[in-house]
Amino acid sequence: MFERSLALAFAALLAAFACARPAPPASEAAPNRAPAEAPADLGDAGLALALVDALNDGRLADAAAAFAPDAEWTVPADPGLTVRGRDALMARWRTERAAFPDLRLAVRRVLDGDGVVVLQTVARGTHQGPYLGRPATHRPVGYELLHVLTFARGHVQRVATYGHPRAVEAQIDASGPATALPEWPDAPEVVAGRGRADHLASVVALYQGMEDGDPDVIDALCAPSVVGLDRADGTRIEGAAQTKRWLTALHQTFGPLDLDTGELVAIGPYVVAPFVVTGRHGAALGELAPSGRPVAFHGADVVRFGPGGITHVEAYIDRAQLTRQLAP
Repeated sequence: MFERSLALAFAALLAAFACARPAPPASEAAPNRAPAEAPADLGDAGLALALVDALNDGRLADAAAAFAPDAEWTVPADPGLTVRGRDALMARWRTERAAFPDLRLAVRRVLDGDGVVVLQTVARGTHQGPYLGRPATHRPVGYELLHVLTFARGHVQRVATYGHPRAVEAQIDASGPATALPEWPDAPEVVAGRGRADHLASVVALYQGMEDGDPDVIDALCAPSVVGLDRADGTRIEGAAQTKRWLTALHQTFGPLDLDTGELVAIGPYVVAPFVVTGRHGAALGELAPSGRPVAFHGADVVRFGPGGITHVEAYIDRAQLTRQLAP
């Protein structure tokens, strides 16, 4: 109950900032043979999409072949989910497929940069086997995640995943409400090409203004009709005026803030911006009285530029990270 009430309050506060349809499930997964070498002529984006296809088809060895032998898959908001090496990756995938044999990924957008590929994905499936000590509930699950893949010598060297990777744990809770599943995209938007240096500078300036609690930065850098979308639950904040109110509320609740960005990636009209926000819980959040506790949460934004400046911000935030810090 605490996590659900906090999620609702957090959604209202933080929503703004933050290939073809997969084939039906196969009757049985491919054997888990030793990884072969992935073909080197697909290009980085092609390898990323081939990886998604292999996971959807249950070809786990083929999926592992896309990774370097010492590759790392990280979740900055939840370091305990980090996996290193092909064998560990295959073990994780086997566990997930046993619990969710019909789980499939669809790619909403591919951003193809220089040695970096960003995938905005949707996952949906059904809980059909034991998972985290819970028997099958046959409940549908679904969530959206952002994956930043770094390539080296034709293989995936590192994946950083942003969003709410543990959302499925709440969705299979038989005592909880049914989950609204994310929209299933028919085909991905594919964007390639180097982004612009002035876009990178604008995102840096935006985050500095947000850290300072300066609402004027919204007017200076964003289009009047800017839209913020929380990919975790579809919550939207529309327009510069509403965005400025959100920024003021954020500082009232968690200020003073430090907002540190990771490595920004500019591809076409987009900038992908990982971040970590630290502050202190100094004002009421929903039904939670101010606790004075320090808080930190990780996320990533996909920022799109258009006429008038920043037109869209898609946020991938792990609300459970905040829940763990504020739980009584």
